[in-house]
This record gives sequence, C-alpha cells and structure tokens, in this order.
Amino acid sequence: MIYFSFAAVLIGMPVENFAAEPLVIDNVAVYDVSSSALRSNQSIVIVGHLITQVGPTASITIPGNATVISGIGLTVMPGLTDAHVHMNEIDSGTFLANGVTSVRELNGSVQHLILRDDIASGNVLGPRLLVSSPLISGRSIQFRHSVVETPAQAEQLVDELFSAGYDYLKIYDDLSEDAYLQLVTSAKNLNMEFVGHIPKSVGLKGVLSAGQSIEHNEKIVADVLHPDYSDFEPLRSAAELIFNAGVAVTPTLAVHEFLNDRQSGEVRVRLLSDELAYVDEETLGWWNAIFPDHGGVGGHSSGGQDFLNAQRFLLGEMAIRGVPIMAGTDTPNPLMIAGFSLHDELDALVRAGLSNEDAIRAATIVPGAQMPWSVGIGEVKVGYAADLLLIRGDPSDDISALRHPVGVISNGKWLDREQLDRLLTAARRR
Repeated sequence: MIYFSFAAVLIGMPVENFAAEPLVIDNVAVYDVSSSALRSNQSIVIVGHLITQVGPTASITIPGNATVISGIGLTVMPGLTDAHVHMNEIDSGTFLANGVTSVRELNGSVQHLILRDDIASGNVLGPRLLVSSPLISGRSIQFRHSVVETPAQAEQLVDELFSAGYDYLKIYDDLSEDAYLQLVTSAKNLNMEFVGHIPKSVGLKGVLSAGQSIEHNEKIVADVLHPDYSDFEPLRSAAELIFNAGVAVTPTLAVHEFLNDRQSGEVRVRLLSDELAYVDEETLGWWNAIFPDHGGVGGHSSGGQDFLNAQRFLLGEMAIRGVPIMAGTDTPNPLMIAGFSLHDELDALVRAGLSNEDAIRAATIVPGAQMPWSVGIGEVKVGYAADLLLIRGDPSDDISALRHPVGVISNGKWLDREQLDRLLTAARRR
C-alpha cells in the first residue's frame, strides 16, 4: 500500500502528527452548491475532521490556537466526488491534487477496504472512499468478479460480502433473473446498497422495480433503443420511468466522447499530454491499442455518433425531470486519468446540456445525498466533513476553475498548492 506523508509526501509512510489545532479559512467567499449563490466575507472553522462554524467573518469566533488561512480573493466549496472509479492506492495523490476528495470504487477488493478504513481514521492521506464488492456476474469475465448462477449462490455471496464490510453490491452482466432477484432481496434484508449494470434477464424496468441505481447511460440506451439508435423518442419514457423509480444514474459520458471520435483534437491532446505520466504502462498499452493511429471509430462497440447523441439526449431528459445525476469517470477506461478525468466528465455533462451549476451539483451535493457516507459531504455546512476545495473565481461562471485548486482540505487536513504538487510527483508512474 502507498502512503503519503503530509509534511514530506514520502511514499511508504503513514500520515502522522497532524496539528491538533483548529483550522480557519478566514474572509473567503463560499459557493453554495444548492442555490449556486456566492456568499462573500465568510469564515469557516474546522476542528478535527468536521466543520464547526460557517458564517459572516464578523460573526465567527476564531479559536486562539487556530491555524488561519487567508481566503481573501478566493472561493471555498465542497470537495468533488467521482462516483465511479477503479483505483489503485497510488491514485490517491492525483485525486486530491485535482480537488477530488471522495470516490466510489466499483470493483472493490480487501485491499480497498483496508485503504478505506485507513483514510477514514486519518492514518492515510487520500480521498474518502466507498467500496463495492467485486463484480457480480453470471459468467466468468476478465476482471475481478464473483460468478453467481443460482439464488442459493446469490444469498450466500451477499452474506459473505456484507460480513466482509463492503458498502455496495456491484451488479454486472449475464445474471439470471432468479439470481438477480435473490441478490436484491438479500441486500435489502441487510440494508446493503446495490448498484450497477442492467442484466438482460431483467431489463431496465426490472432494475428500476428493484430500486437499483444505474451506472452508464450507455446501458440504458442499449436496453431501450437497441438496435436502432437513431430514434430517441423512447428515451423520454425511459427518463420518466427512472425519475418515478427515484434512483440515481451515473452517466460516465466522457469516455464515450473519447471513444466516439479518435480523430478529435481532444484525443490527440490527451494522448500527448503530461497527464499520461500518471498512467501505468499496462493501461497505456491498452489505450494505445484502442487509439493506434488516431483513426476513425470504424466498428468500435461505442456505437458511433447516434449512440453518443442518444446518451446525451437521455441525460438531458433525466436532468429536466430531476433524476439524481452523479458525475463518474470509470477511470482507468480509455483516456480516463484518475482525478484529471472528473473534470473531463463535468465538461461532458455541460456539453450534453447541463448547466455549470448542475454539473457541479453532480459532483458534490448529489453524491453526498445519494451515497451511504458515514458523515455529511458535498456541502459547506456545520457538522459536515471538512472536505473542501479552495479555488479562484465563481465556478458557476467558469467551471474550469475547478481544474486548478489553490488548496484542498481532505478529512480536515490542509494541503496547499505546493503540497498538492508534491502529491502529483509521488503519484507519477514514470
């Protein structure tokens, strides 16, 4: 496991000897993600891991032993959440350096559970973490997984995963209807969350009836429109069904934008960018096999422009109706780089028609409300986790401001830009 020292950012060392004194961000603008209002001349007091005071600077009592950070000319907002990742421990640095203070790992392992608990206890510096089970599939696949073919196997597996401490079941493909329904029943009996794909045996209506939140707009589009992706009209009804079911959706749209047009300038820039230093050689080899010469998409399974446009259309229809949308990247899928790619996903949400404000909510207040965190996240409120982002400007005017945090507070620990850059240095793969 990789650890990052707060003081020296040394690999292999736990986080120790953090100052016990309160932390104050003084005279700062606070961005309210709920209303999109920017409240000026505010101060925030943090004690331990929690926000204990927020309000006009003149009304805040600063503890005498506090460390005070001047917020003049700056804006504070909740840290960002990536709701769909497949991470390694070394990715912790790139997440935090990009303002991503919480993530949901959706193909978990025992090592992820250990990392989750070490981060929560403050022993390790990294993004707050929720961990799903390994993929639950109806057949053997190349990724980490458990095979479930019968209801009896489903019941036994859920008991084991719950006892192991996983936060979610991750539903994958090829499950029989009986096995799927038993997974859901067993999870509900244990008050365990479940999320994932849409098994063909139950379809969209089946997972909505079960109350399962859904990963990937592509899965919904494929279920509703296949094989004709040119007529979007049925997606209106699908969006209505999703809204009525009250479940959340994580679109993971940016990866499909990259896959759809291998000749785009954005793809060429990403393949030549310095950010590739944070990608391991095996993953980079996989990406280069997909984009060998920046050629056209051809027969790639992304489905072409109609398929991408259908995903965007669905997103817009869900947003209009008020479906909870969560920003997730599916890193390390093609060109999705831990931390950096969440900003690509926010841009993709905006290109699909969401406002800057709604895209920001998809990475803050919505995952804060939709996920089983042990403490409130996603808002700047008393009693909430001290997971915060310090930026310049108003992110509702310029969402790119989120790409360049001046500082990050993670689990009550202050990281200025120099320390964030050290985290990036420690996270380089080559």
